Amino acid sequence: MTTLRSFFYTFILLVLFQIMVLSQDLKIGISFVIEYSNKMGKIDNEETIIENKVGNFVQELFKYLRIIGKKNSIDFVENSNNNNDIDNNIYTNFIIYLQYDNSNDSIVIKCFQDKEPIFEASSKMSSNSAMERLLEELSIKMLERISIIRLRFDDFEGMLRLTFNKSIDEYPCFSNDGSMLAFVSDRDNGNRDIYILDLNEMYIKRDNLPESSEYFPRISPDNSKIIFQSTRGGKWNIWIQRIDELSNVEDLKRVPVSRNAYTPSCNKEGVYFVQEEDDNTDIFFYDFSSEKVIKILESDEEEFSPVSSKLGIVFVRVKDDGDSGIYLLTKTGKIKALEDSPFNEFDPIMTSDHEWLIFSSNRDGVYRLWLKNLNSNVIYKLTSQKDGDAFYPTIHGNTVVFSMYSKDEPDLWAVSIKKYKNIEKRKHELINKIAEIVELIRN
Repeated sequence: MTTLRSFFYTFILLVLFQIMVLSQDLKIGISFVIEYSNKMGKIDNEETIIENKVGNFVQELFKYLRIIGKKNSIDFVENSNNNNDIDNNIYTNFIIYLQYDNSNDSIVIKCFQDKEPIFEASSKMSSNSAMERLLEELSIKMLERISIIRLRFDDFEGMLRLTFNKSIDEYPCFSNDGSMLAFVSDRDNGNRDIYILDLNEMYIKRDNLPESSEYFPRISPDNSKIIFQSTRGGKWNIWIQRIDELSNVEDLKRVPVSRNAYTPSCNKEGVYFVQEEDDNTDIFFYDFSSEKVIKILESDEEEFSPVSSKLGIVFVRVKDDGDSGIYLLTKTGKIKALEDSPFNEFDPIMTSDHEWLIFSSNRDGVYRLWLKNLNSNVIYKLTSQKDGDAFYPTIHGNTVVFSMYSKDEPDLWAVSIKKYKNIEKRKHELINKIAEIVELIRN
């Protein structure tokens, strides 16, 4: 099999060279181990047959990765067999084992990321549809792992796509410390379940709660609980579950309300949500300690998406003309408009310093994310997608993760607000400098 082995080494180097000329930023190492199970004895042109079958598969894999990689600043590079020669700039390594069995014309694929098994599947080489599906599943698994690493190390510019699965991926939520990212997906069984990604351990937990769909997952500040909206019990309600008992139905706790409840958020004291009233929705609060529900805001309007901040409760209100704006219920009980334009505004969140408001709006024809400095009132366009709508932002540090709804299924994306903070910082420094110069001139 020396000729076959030489062929694969040459083939892989050629494909890798084509990808390396993309000159992208993030380096991902990929190694291939090719194995051949000869159960039929020697056959004519056996090496050529294997070269074509397995070689074509490898070529298609790299073609797929290259197309996606070019859009997402990914550089696939060769791994050396000598550990001393491995590029220190490589963030992660994938080892792909390909084993061809000539007795049934099948291929077995196993993929490891930094020695952790992440994928295993087999397929008949003669089935084009099965091979395409296998190729796609492997590529998606690798690309999602790569994107999560880029998110973890804050190594991206512009917008970063995080999920590639042909499924619904939406309603993301960071934990306060940024170690976890919760989201809703139907990728495993067609049902909307909650997934919690541990960004440090690269481990995903799934709630797997039967007979219901889950929405708006929120992680408590101490990382012990997950709060979410669900259809369990036959109506919309707010539920609380311990993260370490994510799939334990017996451990579920329902917030005690009598009508449909929506859009929860939480702080260390409890959960904010809205509940249907006669012709509107009002804002309520569930206290973790007393387990009592308190009405926070009663009005004749429809409110939703309440979020706690040191300024008060930020929420969305539907106005008389049918459009929605973003408002603040101050600690003194007054209502103040934070963003009230002739357009629709949704999904408000605040940065940890409470100086920036992030929201979704259709002010230029597409629902994008916008960033407003509450001191200067300057608004920046945060996402610049050509099509598709952006909703449900969550933030940790300078990184915003959100759902992008394009013509396909929604995916999770990320974008940084760092450059906009720097712009405001430079403007502030310039204003102070001018003030100092004016003061010197006066004196």
